[in-house]
Amino acid sequence: MTNICDINLDVQLKRHTFCRFELLFFDRKIQLNFPQLLQLRAQVMNLTNPKNLTEIIDNENFALLFVADKKHLLFVEIPNLLLLKEELEFFFSMSA
Repeated sequence: MTNICDINLDVQLKRHTFCRFELLFFDRKIQLNFPQLLQLRAQVMNLTNPKNLTEIIDNENFALLFVADKKHLLFVEIPNLLLLKEELEFFFSMSA
């Protein structure tokens, strides 16, 4: 298992094999394949665009994320959502 990103100890993305990954989100370990990882990135990027982020802050101040083909549901507050976004951006910048 290889640590790809290590920005924050609470949110980490690890690569097991070529197309198998593990997301450590606080106390949860979520196994992801590459398409699921891409789907998670798309969801996070959509939630963190300025318009949606402002709407989340004005309303509930949290978001619900379905991860790994709806096998996991994450309750994500704004600071943790931004940590997850940062981790995903770092991972995909390392992959280039």
